[in-house]
Amino acid sequence: MHATELAHKRPALTAQHRENFRKLADYVLNLPDDYKGFSMVDYCSSRRQDTFLDIALWEAKKTLADNECGTTACMLGHGPSAGIPPSREGMDWCAYAADFGCQPEGGTRSLWNWAFSGEWTYHAPTRADAAMRVHYMLDYGIPEHFRNPSREWAAIVAASYEVK
Repeated sequence: MHATELAHKRPALTAQHRENFRKLADYVLNLPDDYKGFSMVDYCSSRRQDTFLDIALWEAKKTLADNECGTTACMLGHGPSAGIPPSREGMDWCAYAADFGCQPEGGTRSLWNWAFSGEWTYHAPTRADAAMRVHYMLDYGIPEHFRNPSREWAAIVAASYEVK
């Protein structure tokens, strides 16, 4: 099945949200082929577990691609590395997601699940998969019947969007 065969709903995103998504997707897609710091499991994990994004932490993590400490991050967790700083001090990762126009609960849950859900680990876990989902969402919207990640949705994205 291809995206053109499905009904979609476009998320209500501001121009800044769209730019943040595009910047993030392009960033993770263009990381080196041997990059091992991407995982849809954790926002950002290292020996030091940080719950809140503060400006000092952002400064320390904005170069994840060059980090040799074994730090890994999910799609959202790569936002600081992509040059998308937290919009205010003391944000946790869920609050940081608001800089992309979504939250894990409430009216934007389908956008959260499409772009950032850890459940993609089981169906389409790579950074290329994550980037394709974001570009698909920006180009088509989110399929109206999408609720949670699955192999079927991953196959539709793969059939509908070619990594450029």
